[in-house]
Amino acid sequence: MKRTNTKSNRRPAGLQVRPFRLEDYAAVAELWQTSGLAVDSREQVRRRLKRDRGLFLVAEVKGKLVGVAMGGWDGRRASLWRLAVSPDFQRRGVAQALMCELESRLQALGAGGAFLLVWHENRPALKLYRKCGYEPHPGVLFMYKEFPAPQPAAKKRSQGCDQ
Repeated sequence: MKRTNTKSNRRPAGLQVRPFRLEDYAAVAELWQTSGLAVDSREQVRRRLKRDRGLFLVAEVKGKLVGVAMGGWDGRRASLWRLAVSPDFQRRGVAQALMCELESRLQALGAGGAFLLVWHENRPALKLYRKCGYEPHPGVLFMYKEFPAPQPAAKKRSQGCDQ
């Protein structure tokens, strides 16, 4: 028996990609949660908007928010973050539209390329990113350090950088 995909491979009619607005926060937070991503607080989002306002994008169809992606630009390196698409709109070109618009905006700022992070087991994302021209970078090891929550000034202490 031939297996059929119930999702259309056509781009949804009326798909629009635009910059995030603070009134989009609840819908974006819900989409991040549905997608298994950590939900940034409203304050974290506000800080992000101050730095990269035109690089925090949403996709909508007929007024409904169906996708989100963030870009970053520090004047030297460009990055792509937190791409998520509503399950009902996956594999329909929404993620690719968000990626293309972010890349266009980053190029306009002077970026010669961009990096992104993806979990090894996230096969759908890996397939999308390869389709968009991204490849693993040889020799790069991603490292991370979690900072402790801010403490009152009297109780602050170093976490490994003092000599």
